[in-house]
Amino acid sequence: MQKTLSTALKDSFSEAMKAHMPAFRYDSVSKFGSVIYRQDIAENLTAFIRLGISPKRDQFTIELAWSRNGEYPFDIFTILPSDPPKNNSLRFSLSRLWQEAGSDFWWKFTKSRLDPDYRDEPIEELLPKVDGLVKDAIGKTIEYAVPYFKSLR
Repeated sequence: MQKTLSTALKDSFSEAMKAHMPAFRYDSVSKFGSVIYRQDIAENLTAFIRLGISPKRDQFTIELAWSRNGEYPFDIFTILPSDPPKNNSLRFSLSRLWQEAGSDFWWKFTKSRLDPDYRDEPIEELLPKVDGLVKDAIGKTIEYAVPYFKSLR
């Protein structure tokens, strides 16, 4: 993702998390530029929301995770939230809570290069899309992640 777009995305997402999911606190930025938020939801149980930013395309995704040791499980990735935990942790794409099959869902600022209507869009045309995409992503996170994390308690 373009640096200017990535910065605007992180800022908008941070503001949305503070406004709509204040119990989740900023945790860290990974070496890949993704941003992680955390909430202790029970004794020895931490929930995570990760804003995953594509390094090559102007798109982002949301991952969910939980662990019993308070550490984000970078080395674990499962397909479905119903998969058995590994090392008392689980990590999966948010979209697996509304679709079990197919590719993980990515919020995209531009059309696919394979789309016949594709064209390179200047950053000035992409930046106004940030807040709308973040609003949709936060809405899906509230709709699907919050009940999932509550079910773990």
